[in-house]
Amino acid sequence: ITFSNLPEEVTIKIYSLSGILVKTLTENDKESFASPFLNWNLRNEDGKKVADGVYIAHIKTKFGEKVLKFSVVKMK
Repeated sequence: ITFSNLPEEVTIKIYSLSGILVKTLTENDKESFASPFLNWNLRNEDGKKVADGVYIAHIKTKFGEKVLKFSVVKMK
């Protein structure tokens, strides 16, 4: 999943619908500090692939906060 239009400093916390923190991403996870894109490889903090389902992304920047809901569906 690619998050786009991001400022230089950003923190994205991804939660399951049950409220469990799955992954925390920061500007350190970008390809470059100035990049407006941040890619998530669909792996949790332990490096394991996440299950299919609905997730919440809480995006926090110096300009404000945004909450997004998205689905992960893996094709077999």
